[in-house]
Amino acid sequence: MDPQPITESESHRPIDFPNGWPQLDLLARALAFAAAKHRHQRRKDRERSPYINHPIALLRVLVHEAQITDPQVLAAALLHDTIEDTDTTAAELVAHFGPDIAALVQEVTDDKRLPQAERKQLQIDHAPTLSDRAKLVKLADKICNLRDVDQSPPERWSIARRQAYFDWAEQVVTALGPMPPTLMEPFHAILQTGRAHLAAPRADRPLRLYWAGPLFSLGERWLNQTLAEELQTLGYPVFLPQVECAGLSDPQAIFECCRSGLDQANAVIAVLDGADADSGTCWECGYAFARQLPIVALRTDFRGSGDAGGFNAMLLGTARSVIALTDPAANLPTVRSRLVAAVEALVPLN
Repeated sequence: MDPQPITESESHRPIDFPNGWPQLDLLARALAFAAAKHRHQRRKDRERSPYINHPIALLRVLVHEAQITDPQVLAAALLHDTIEDTDTTAAELVAHFGPDIAALVQEVTDDKRLPQAERKQLQIDHAPTLSDRAKLVKLADKICNLRDVDQSPPERWSIARRQAYFDWAEQVVTALGPMPPTLMEPFHAILQTGRAHLAAPRADRPLRLYWAGPLFSLGERWLNQTLAEELQTLGYPVFLPQVECAGLSDPQAIFECCRSGLDQANAVIAVLDGADADSGTCWECGYAFARQLPIVALRTDFRGSGDAGGFNAMLLGTARSVIALTDPAANLPTVRSRLVAAVEALVPLN
């Protein structure tokens, strides 16, 4: 299925060109070509936005912020990922747009056959050798990517990974050498803003918790509700399926409700009851682990099925910390304090 059409909110404001500018036909052809090539692709942001939004963002930076009017640079910006990320060949670009634009695109194209670490180092090593025109495209690309990582990062990127991306992008841009202030100013601005967001105090990046746990007994439901409310009184938003999905009977609707809660969370509390944890909780932990969300596990045995030896070690391995609760009802204050301490020790992933 083709991606949804780009809406005004997705593509931001229009790009203004001088009236009667003779190169609009070239840019229209480049945009149409890039849109067709990227039509089945999505960005890695949380919204999974159409990929073509990214080349358009480069064009906007070059025109609006850097006042670049070189039509070949602008066309190359629209086409910059076509060889790297689609089946486009250099010969195809030459046939459609001429050798100069094709050469610019080739200059900023990574060799996807190489390991990622090697490709990233080559970007640093090759940056000084790029032509002046290619450097403009490269810098605009870094500005747009940093803005995306700051505002809507890929859902599985931890804070550490985002910080590493900022550091690497700075190395690439530094290696480019002197660049126009109209591009360096927005680059330094997003470096400063993005790093400030990543280093913000925990209070400015509140945890959004998902409560994963079985609902088979009154004891399990009581524990879920009691401890979730305790965290809510401390200011932590908690998605509690037995509350948020109450009233749903269709299995698919329940699944979508729970998945939505997990997608909005950046940490998970998982109640692992008995020697063989509830299958739904296993799925929730697996989904959270795949998203690299930290998990705090609470070991309970409301069903009296035993808690020794036979527990699923793979499931337990997903947890960052494990709290054994031998008698939660009798030791509720201790349970609360241990859970709060474990939650506050987490580093939120935003």
